[in-house]
Amino acid sequence: MELITIIVPIYNVKPYLSRCIESIINQDYKKLEIILVDDGSNDGSSELCDEYAKKDKRIKVIHQKNSGISIARNVATDLAKGKYIAYVDSDDYIELDYISYLYKLIKDNKADISACAHNKHRYIEAVYEKDELYPALLTSKIAFSSWSKLVKTSVMRDNNVYFPDNEIYEDQKWIYNLLNYTNRVAVGSLSKYHYTYRPNSIFNTNTTKNKESLVQRLCEMHEFIKENHSEYSDLSYIRYLRELTYNFLSFARVKELKELRKKMYKLIKKDRNKIILKKEVNLFLRLELLVSYFGWHIFSLYNYILFPVYKG
Repeated sequence: MELITIIVPIYNVKPYLSRCIESIINQDYKKLEIILVDDGSNDGSSELCDEYAKKDKRIKVIHQKNSGISIARNVATDLAKGKYIAYVDSDDYIELDYISYLYKLIKDNKADISACAHNKHRYIEAVYEKDELYPALLTSKIAFSSWSKLVKTSVMRDNNVYFPDNEIYEDQKWIYNLLNYTNRVAVGSLSKYHYTYRPNSIFNTNTTKNKESLVQRLCEMHEFIKENHSEYSDLSYIRYLRELTYNFLSFARVKELKELRKKMYKLIKKDRNKIILKKEVNLFLRLELLVSYFGWHIFSLYNYILFPVYKG
């Protein structure tokens, strides 16, 4: 049995923290190193981490000033002794066979990364070889999240793949960089990870800064694929424009995002001709792109009207 490290970045999540830690310490895979990174919490989460460390010798607690989730994960990644690393967000929780399930996937398939389904999404059980990794990522067969995965530690460390500092949606940059050095990914179809939706979390707030960061991450990934894996450029254009049009729609009634939407519209105009006639483009995206030819005002009105339908 090989040592596996579970890393949990923590910042002011006391109402959720015990559930998270309990789901980890009660795993049926026992050979664990559990690193809790208290990122300057002031709500009692820090003391709760120390209490658990006294009860379970596998737990190590790092207390640091508030520096963000990326630095919290990176600090623990450098200290990890496990052959494999799993990241768990502190407001989420995992099934008791989560690690054993991911470990079996990774060993049975001689993979560098394994991944499972989670309560937000289901995935088809599959093994993706090196030349299939970016197509699988761009078509959502491999998730962008760092959680719900088990990763060989050496793949990250040897290739200096860490989470970008001071960036929102940091998982996206992490995964597409990581796949650059990955030979095989095994994906399981069973849901073993429970994601907690919190409307007030950084990820789910509609601030201009957050949404500008989202668009910036989309542009960066698209440029990375074009420059480093040009054979997947068409797929990248489709994913990129699909995300832009989807988010343009979701921002439709947020007045504060009007300037950002104008920027997104210019990006859509710039690249729509490259993919609109591709057979891989779905009907909804094709319709959105067609409407964009009628100009900013018609495109905005169309999305404004469609928004209630989109919200369900």
